[in-house]
Amino acid sequence: MLARPEPERSPMSHDIEQHTPAPSPTRRTVLTGAAWSVPVIAAASLAPFAAASGTPVLAFNQASYSGTACGTITGASVSVTTNGTATSNVSVTTTLSGGYTFAGGSASYTGVSDGSGTVALPAINVPSVGGSSTLSAVSSGATPQSATASAPKTAASGAYYYDDNGAQGGLQNKVPAGTTPVGIFSFLAPNGDLYLNNRRVATNVIAATAQRYDDATWHNTVTYTTATGAYYYDDNGAVYVLQDKVPAGTTPVGIFTFLAPNGDLYLNNRKAATNVIAATAQRYDDATWHNTATYTTAPAC
Repeated sequence: MLARPEPERSPMSHDIEQHTPAPSPTRRTVLTGAAWSVPVIAAASLAPFAAASGTPVLAFNQASYSGTACGTITGASVSVTTNGTATSNVSVTTTLSGGYTFAGGSASYTGVSDGSGTVALPAINVPSVGGSSTLSAVSSGATPQSATASAPKTAASGAYYYDDNGAQGGLQNKVPAGTTPVGIFSFLAPNGDLYLNNRRVATNVIAATAQRYDDATWHNTVTYTTATGAYYYDDNGAVYVLQDKVPAGTTPVGIFTFLAPNGDLYLNNRKAATNVIAATAQRYDDATWHNTATYTTAPAC
C-alpha cells in the first residue's frame, strides 16, 4: 500500500510564524508606568526639604544640677543646634526660680551661642534656705527647654520672735534647732516636743497652732493634738485642758478649734458644724470675749 505524501509547507507561512513583530505598547501601559514612577521622584525631592527645617533646638548640658545652701553651681550651659549642627550667634535667655540667682543677683541671663553652639551660663547662687529651682531656656523660634537645680533644705539654726512695737525680739534659746513655728512664741520640734515662751510645754505632739488673747490678763494659748487626744494649753497659770468631746485624729485649725477627717468642726469642746472642708479660728475681744471659726463646707449627702 502506498503511503500518502505529506503536503508541502509554504515558505511564506514559516516566515510569518517565526518573525511576527511584538505588539507596540498601548497608551494604558505607558500611563501605568508613569503613575508608579512619579511618587518615587516626588518623595525623593521632599525628603531634603523636611530635614532642612532650620529650626534651632535648645538643650541643657544636664537634666539636673545640685548644690548646697549658700553655695554656687557652676558649669551649666545651653547648646543650640540646627539640623544637628552646632549653631552660633543665637540669643538664648535663661531664667531661674526658687530664689536662685545668677552671679550678679539677677534671676535671668541672656547670652549668645559661641562657635561651638554653646551658651555658657554664669555661676548660679543657691539661697541660704536651699530648696529647688527650675532653669528655663527660651529662644526665638525654638521650643523652650528646662532643667532642675536643688540643694538640701537648711535646718533651722535658731528660734526667734520679733515684735514691731519698738522693733524688739529675741532668741528662744531653750528651743532646739530644727523646730517649726506654729503660732505666737510657739515651736514644734520633729520629735513632738512643743515649746511656748521658750519652754517645753508638751511632748508627743502631732500638730499645733498658737494664738494670743487678752481679757483682764493676757494669755498665750496653744491648741494641739497628740496620739491620745486634743488639748489646749494656756500659759496664764499653766493650765492644760483635754477636749474630751473631740475625737482622735482631728487637726487643730485655730484657737480651741479642731477639724475631724469626716468634716465635723469642734470649737470649745463641742461640735459646731458638719461637712466642713477647711477652717481657721481666731479670738477677739470687745466688752466680752469671743472665739470664732471661719470655714467652708461641702453639700450634704
